[in-house]
Amino acid sequence: MAQAHIMIVDDVESNRVFIKQLLQNDYRVSEAESGAACLAALEHEHPDLFLLDISMPDMDGYELCTQLRLNESTNTTPIIFVSAINSVDERLAAYEVGGDDFVIKPIEPQDLFSKIKYRLERHGQVARDREQAEAAMLDAVDAVSSEEETLRLADFVKSLQTTKTVQGVGTHICKAIESFGLGGCAVIFGAENHYIQCQADSLEARVLKTAKGSKEHVISIGVRTIICSDYVALLIKDMPIEDSSRYDRFIDHL
Repeated sequence: MAQAHIMIVDDVESNRVFIKQLLQNDYRVSEAESGAACLAALEHEHPDLFLLDISMPDMDGYELCTQLRLNESTNTTPIIFVSAINSVDERLAAYEVGGDDFVIKPIEPQDLFSKIKYRLERHGQVARDREQAEAAMLDAVDAVSSEEETLRLADFVKSLQTTKTVQGVGTHICKAIESFGLGGCAVIFGAENHYIQCQADSLEARVLKTAKGSKEHVISIGVRTIICSDYVALLIKDMPIEDSSRYDRFIDHL
């Protein structure tokens, strides 16, 4: 099995040498002396995990992490920050820009190895789960013809005829979404808002409430799509953007 590739980004050479000596027997290790050097190296390097120093000139670890999260090839790659400052603010700032973990200097080897091992295993499992979910979704959706989808919509409309509560309407909406192999949640607006498959104080609910009154009825943000009106807003979390035909069909259904 190939060794995982770890890139150390630190402007202090002695720090890089120390960490490399710790890791080189178990991992393939490369170094970058700055954020710019790290980004340039991505043209030919594909690390499985980054160790980022926070205090670096020109581009600090926070800014570099932000850039890595904007890069398609590294937007999910595990990032562990390394810092001599152990404060809540420092840790929060690291997580806010997309960091996965935090190691304090002076580095305790066992702590470093433990966090690297966990993040690599977690990343691998998430990738495998995503692939399986995508394959299952494709199999399920491909088995459903356009005619069957129309029948499902008809069933949804029929179910509303016997529904006497707003919450019941929302439940049927989410069941219809699930029948297309999609995951999502909804808010029905009124004197009292009704939340279906999300909590009133959740990030999803806040996003949906913000969408209320938007001039755009369809707002797409990557695989996430918001369908909104004056009365109902839906958040679909996994639209099939890789298949334009299915995507357009689902937009019409929603």
